[in-house]
Amino acid sequence: TAVVAVVVATLAVWTALVSPAASSFSWQAIAVAASAGVAAALGISQILMRLLLKPLRRIERFASDVASGELDRRLRWRGGGDPGRIADALDAMADELQRRLGEATSEKEQLQAVLAGMVEGVLVVNAEGRIVLANPRLREMFDVWGEVVGRTPLELIRHAGVHDALREAASTTQLVVRQIAIEGADERAILVHAAAFPRSGRRLGTVVVFHDVSELRRLESLRRDFVANVSHEL
Repeated sequence: TAVVAVVVATLAVWTALVSPAASSFSWQAIAVAASAGVAAALGISQILMRLLLKPLRRIERFASDVASGELDRRLRWRGGGDPGRIADALDAMADELQRRLGEATSEKEQLQAVLAGMVEGVLVVNAEGRIVLANPRLREMFDVWGEVVGRTPLELIRHAGVHDALREAASTTQLVVRQIAIEGADERAILVHAAAFPRSGRRLGTVVVFHDVSELRRLESLRRDFVANVSHEL
């Protein structure tokens, strides 16, 4: 901008010096010409700055929209040069983000469908001991209602055997297995499998699977009684 102003002012002064009225040339004329040149230069520089900043502002708005979650936005730049290459790179980035988000959403929906269809209860806690996931079957097993994410297992399942399994699983790489009894109208036998993840490196949490083996245990009891009765008759 300063260079343009100097050039324009110099041209204005030179015009005043070589004009037919140069004989009556005065410093006042120089000042007027220089002022006019500077004003013209500033006006030109403002126009140039707007032209240069317009693509950058468009790119800035695009980046802001993508950051706020509008992944379907694209620049589709028609010009070339550096702005065009940057715009193409940003469009490619938005395509990749949209693809990965779609994959993550699909995987999440598949996981939710699997968990919802399981006959076992599933509980996942993070390294701080807070619940991050509990499937519908777990809620049915322990009569849990309302929001569970962020709560502790003790708030949901008041059974010492479950908390012993969680505590042991957090301190070992082995699978921890426990059988607990849930008292109620019909006492139930629950087999608990707990394991920390990942198996190596910094622990991120623990996953616990609850399997209701009440019917299996009842059948085993019936079988033992039957064998005992047959043995007695023989």
